[in-house]
Amino acid sequence: MAVPNLDYETGNAGDLMRHEWLCRVLDWLPDGGRFLDPFAGPLTHQPSRRVRIRLTSAPAELRLRHLQLKALNNGRYLGSTMLARQVLATRAVVRSYDDEETRRKAYREHDIEIEEALKRGFDAPLLKGYHLINFDPANLFRPDPSKVALDPDNQDRVRAFWEQATLYKGALLIYVVNPDPQSKIVQRYHEYLALVRRRRLAYQVVIPLLPGSAVAGEDRYFYEVLYLPEKHDAVEAAWRRASLVEGARAMARTLHLDYAETEAPGYASDILEFITMGGFA
Repeated sequence: MAVPNLDYETGNAGDLMRHEWLCRVLDWLPDGGRFLDPFAGPLTHQPSRRVRIRLTSAPAELRLRHLQLKALNNGRYLGSTMLARQVLATRAVVRSYDDEETRRKAYREHDIEIEEALKRGFDAPLLKGYHLINFDPANLFRPDPSKVALDPDNQDRVRAFWEQATLYKGALLIYVVNPDPQSKIVQRYHEYLALVRRRRLAYQVVIPLLPGSAVAGEDRYFYEVLYLPEKHDAVEAAWRRASLVEGARAMARTLHLDYAETEAPGYASDILEFITMGGFA
């Protein structure tokens, strides 16, 4: 099914990629760690037949396939918060934010705490003490939907987010729905990525347009996922990178794309791109 008020489908290629990496980076939380999903939304979604077949046909290396299989067999697709609860079990705290009371009730019923200090998802990097924040707004370039994308209020909010993200002590997983790599708002996004590159280590994956997939939104958007880890030693960094690469390669096979490691995204067709950016100051 399509996401309400948006023109892309639940379980699209971007969802699969960000959830594949989410399942992997959750493993690196310490025991007793804290995870936050500030744009939690529904706990589960109803996937289309196309999404279900694609995911159940994915290669064994795609960890998401195994974690979603039971839900898919029951006609559901697990959202980020439910995936986190499943992966972390009882060894870490899972918190979420949504202002809709029916969803908040559902979170509590699944042992998911509500982050009461948060009033707006974009302010999540201002909170301290989280080991991982999953940042997946519907529109990173237009956080206030009542404003135009290049409105100063929106730009100030986006600029503040990236400043906070580069300084955050914990890890961040950031999802980007990119409508046009050549647009002014996306060019500004790349300026923010240059700031990230100067200040901390980050890994990025870019999924190209998929015009023949018949999954809504895949012919309109490039999907990007960024992982900004907390500081750790070189040996652990190598292990983590290898896991992220394995997930990206498995996703490329799932989507019938070539895989390439590049210095910067080229937004090429038919290629899933993996980029390593920057380092720790």
